[in-house]
Amino acid sequence: MTHGLTRWAVLAVLVLVLAACGGGVVDAGDPVPAETTADTTPPTTAAPGTTVDESGQTDETTFANGDAIEITGNAIPVEESCDNQPVSIDGTALAVELSGSCTTVTVDGQGNAVEIATATDLQVDGDGNAVEIDTVSDILVDGEGNFVEWHNGDPSVSNQGTGNVVQGSQDAAATEPPTTTALPATTAPPATTAPPSTDDSDAPSGDEIVITGNGIPVEETCDNQSVSIDGTALAVELSGSCTTVTVDGKGNAVEITEADDLEVDGEGNAVEVDTVASIVVDGTGNHVEWHNGNPTVDNRGLGNVVEGPGQAGGTTPPGTEAPPTTEGDDAPEGDEIVITGTGIPVEESCDNQPVSIDGQGLAVELSGTCTTVTVDGQGNSVEIADAESLEIPGEGNAVDVANVGSISVDGNGNNVEYGGDPSIDDRGTGNVIVGS
Repeated sequence: MTHGLTRWAVLAVLVLVLAACGGGVVDAGDPVPAETTADTTPPTTAAPGTTVDESGQTDETTFANGDAIEITGNAIPVEESCDNQPVSIDGTALAVELSGSCTTVTVDGQGNAVEIATATDLQVDGDGNAVEIDTVSDILVDGEGNFVEWHNGDPSVSNQGTGNVVQGSQDAAATEPPTTTALPATTAPPATTAPPSTDDSDAPSGDEIVITGNGIPVEETCDNQSVSIDGTALAVELSGSCTTVTVDGKGNAVEITEADDLEVDGEGNAVEVDTVASIVVDGTGNHVEWHNGNPTVDNRGLGNVVEGPGQAGGTTPPGTEAPPTTEGDDAPEGDEIVITGTGIPVEESCDNQPVSIDGQGLAVELSGTCTTVTVDGQGNSVEIADAESLEIPGEGNAVDVANVGSISVDGNGNNVEYGGDPSIDDRGTGNVIVGS
């Protein structure tokens, strides 16, 4: 079963991941890969009654028919096959694929992307999760800002939370998340309550469009209207002609056709606008790119990247901090490269230098030959050409190193892929460390 797990993962995380109610229902709003080698299972998956040794490894072949499968962790991929078993998922930014026939699947935590073949019951208690299921009998959603889609059958649906979208795939094209509302600019609705009118086609020209929620896709058309976006991990697409677009919240991905003004007050947002007259960025760790025109730009925050056409390779993110002696080609061999920030891309070339990375949602690419690379923080994506040693005290990071001599992981829920024949010391939990 594959329905595009990557698409769902993008929708649920960042950036993590980027499909707009089933039976007419809309409400507002591998075994696990090896811990240290390809043939062992980390403690992110466990069944009652199975033996867990001191290293945290479990032998999944001992799962009895009906034993619960428990999946936890941060930002790691997990594949499991149900044999009439219940499944409990509780983590952050997990990418879970369940094949076989499950009984009750419970999804807790935040920002998880879950793909299920068959389940008797689906219960979603967490927030901002994206769940796709082929066949299910009953769906209960207690959390907030979740996106649930089923493909077959006519399940009973109980949506007791707020800001959720629950729909059958046959209804996806015809429904619009009620968390997108049009209302007079002087009125602000509660973020979890949809006002009586949710059809923006009836909104008078100039009325503000307010978009809130967690981890859901939203499409809107501006008719000379202002737009306010405030949520977490929203995937927003704005067509038409907008006046002022304000982006608040964290980790939202926003695409805009045209706007008079763009204001970005949040953190770690990625905004792409075709045409805009002025850009003001007050937040931290945002990435803003425009395609046409020559807007005025006022970047008042820290760690932001604001760039136009032809500038993508030429801007230096303020979130990349290097000691004065390590900048450019004049950096003496051996000086440390220090990279910090939130949600920004960073490229560096090592010349037998150590590298320290500490941020959130960074996309780091290291070429050349590094000595020790240290990855701290959360949710960073790091690509390394060559390193003598790799140390990961952070959590939920994804590191791909082409050649490395030694790997030490103290953090939890990290995913490491390596080349070469390194020594490996995994002191954390829920880490996946595999050779390429």
